[in-house]
Amino acid sequence: MLQADRRELIRRLSKWLETIHSASYFSRAVAESIGSVGVSHPSAIYLAGRAAPMGAVPASVVAATFYNFNPAHVRRFVPECWTAASPAEVTQARLAGVEAMLGGLFGAHGNGGHSAELPALARRLADSLRPVLAAQLPDGRPLFAAHQELLGAGVEVQDASLQPFMDIWVAGTLLREYRGDGHIGALLTHDLSGAEAVVLHCITGTSFRPGAARKSRGWSEEEWELTIAGLRDRGLALGAGENAHITEQGAALREEIERDTDASVEASWSPVQDEALVELAGSAKDFAKIVIEAEAFPAKVFAPGAGRTPRR
Repeated sequence: MLQADRRELIRRLSKWLETIHSASYFSRAVAESIGSVGVSHPSAIYLAGRAAPMGAVPASVVAATFYNFNPAHVRRFVPECWTAASPAEVTQARLAGVEAMLGGLFGAHGNGGHSAELPALARRLADSLRPVLAAQLPDGRPLFAAHQELLGAGVEVQDASLQPFMDIWVAGTLLREYRGDGHIGALLTHDLSGAEAVVLHCITGTSFRPGAARKSRGWSEEEWELTIAGLRDRGLALGAGENAHITEQGAALREEIERDTDASVEASWSPVQDEALVELAGSAKDFAKIVIEAEAFPAKVFAPGAGRTPRR
């Protein structure tokens, strides 16, 4: 396998595993579980749940590590969320909610219709990812380091039948935060602010719908339009509002950023040989498909090109 092909496969494999991780941000079970400890606003649930492994950090740290959120939006919920519930309480509730979500997606009493071999397939996938996780170093990756400290030894579930699926979710979470920290480094290298990064991604049509991104990341329409104007000045975007779209130069920049991100995680995948990598990617895609077909992601949130909604 050519090196470029291997990098592309790792990129796609990472996205499929991220699908399993990201479903928890849209899960009613997770939201209700975190809400039960006193953090109830949807934005607070997301910010507190993902930031909790770092401890009771201030808004500035959350904004810095999440990168594409409006810092003013983050300050609406952080550090007040830590008054409602401690990071440890939020984390415990988050993981309980994730277990409930996984039960709904993959468990015996969940959506149903899955192969009886699914737990064994999940266990094999999780086991195959362990050498990759062991090779991930926390150097320069603060959000990953916090999650590695919390989840690195695994998460024991109440329902033992769900353990293989929790192991996949943990692996997907660690891989996502590891790659995410590397991605922020690439964005900084190419001089894209958090606002520019999320806008540029949205106007590709392969991410959030712009309105959904503005709402969840806390950017006003005026701030969004000013960001588009700045991208137009750099030759990276054309148009305005909902009609804004990426230029060839913008697409080339995004691809260069993704290649740099690929390079930032490449060493951690070195324990997996090419043939095993192909098998891993196939398994990850199968599990991601189950999540997508279960409509874990709201259609109104993602553009069709994001691949997060079922094909009808």
